Amino acid sequence: MKRFRKARILAVVLALSMVVTMLGGCSSGKSDSSGDGTVSFTMDGLPSAEKTEELANYEARQKDFKEKTGCEFERVDFKYDYQTVSAMIEGGNLPTTFTVANTEPQVLISNGWCRDITDLIKETGWDKEWKDDLLDLVSDKDGHIYGIPNSTYALSIVCNKKIFEEAGLVNDDGSIKYPTTWDEVIEDSRIITEKTDAKGFSFTICDNQGGWNFSNVAWNYGADLCTMNDDGSFTANLNSPEVVEAAKVYATLQKEGLLYGDFSVDTRDACYTNVASGLAAMCFGATDSPLALTRDDGIDMPIEDLALIPVPAGPEGDYWLMGGSCQWFSPDATDDQIKAYLEYRKLYDSTPDISDSQRDALEETAKLDTEDYGGVYVSAYMNIYKSGSYYDAVKEVVEKYRNFDWDDYPTFAYTESHPGHAEEEGMCQQMYAFLTSALQQVMVDPDGDIQAVFDKAQQDYQAVLDTAFDVQK
Repeated sequence: MKRFRKARILAVVLALSMVVTMLGGCSSGKSDSSGDGTVSFTMDGLPSAEKTEELANYEARQKDFKEKTGCEFERVDFKYDYQTVSAMIEGGNLPTTFTVANTEPQVLISNGWCRDITDLIKETGWDKEWKDDLLDLVSDKDGHIYGIPNSTYALSIVCNKKIFEEAGLVNDDGSIKYPTTWDEVIEDSRIITEKTDAKGFSFTICDNQGGWNFSNVAWNYGADLCTMNDDGSFTANLNSPEVVEAAKVYATLQKEGLLYGDFSVDTRDACYTNVASGLAAMCFGATDSPLALTRDDGIDMPIEDLALIPVPAGPEGDYWLMGGSCQWFSPDATDDQIKAYLEYRKLYDSTPDISDSQRDALEETAKLDTEDYGGVYVSAYMNIYKSGSYYDAVKEVVEKYRNFDWDDYPTFAYTESHPGHAEEEGMCQQMYAFLTSALQQVMVDPDGDIQAVFDKAQQDYQAVLDTAFDVQK
């Protein structure tokens, strides 16, 4: 959850608005014109009435886009909801293009709620520059492309280096000896609790983030939390032996007194504060955590005390949770509408080929974060590309404004050499809620019947899946 100030937003908007006109006019399609032959499309993200500055920027962009391309776009009040997509398709009420979480593409493809954009994307060459796992995410098994990756991030572990040093968890060369497995997390937490005034870990299990974080632990213990069947239905797997073993990590840390804070009320920001204040050595975070932790208008953790490491491995895997979003298209979208959106994206959004104004915006953001706000500018390094001028520019800008040691941020190199794991596809947020509830019970009674707790979560989650997807068992 990145923090933005007005100055930063304005800097990006102004930079993007200076794009030089290099586009020809758009031709009209069958059902995509406004009556005078002008191609038009709709997209989600209409600013609310009270956000006058955003509305003004939106209206200015509409004018700018029309002048540069001859095409028009309109934002509409739409928020994706799986439960209503089918009815909206039937009624022809979907926006031309809209944003969905990375949990959704394969579900949408399996239901046929998608628009094949393969040929249009291949004309741009963008698919060759996207990271392979993100290209797979928006494609079917035959390689047909239906969406455009927008963003990605990796779940990670935030560490307080000073606590590790005080506990003597240091390698022979003086570098920090970070845990690489959950067994090591438990053992390091014991050492930290014994040798320092801090505890090993700080958990948030007060909302869906508890289940969200735990899903990564479960995968690394070999769990498959939800399976999509050939008919588009889903089978829950929340009570497998692998899930129970992963939950025992939480139970062990709890019953041995190795945790700091109140898991039932502490939010992610509270856990950040616990780590930054030296009360806990570790907590869950993500590749956007460094900025939130170090900016002087935020938690203001000393940069030299912070490290970001990969989610530790389990006995059956070393995955990292790959979150983010992508751009999706209505099945009714015409070629001309999609082409118009692609021109919009070239002007105002991320593509593999960065423009001068977009590079200026990257640099201005880096300067604001590091020089003006005293934070770490590194999260941009985690982006959707594996090559291209945008990818190269990000690396150059991060390096130019780098005020940290790469040895303290191994999660970024790790994500390039280890497999990412997309979030589960079946009613993901509801699954997180059931996992959170189960974990809360485990933490209250760590010596209790963990299997029985997850049996109940399994039953409840499967019932939700059956109802939502109209499956008769």
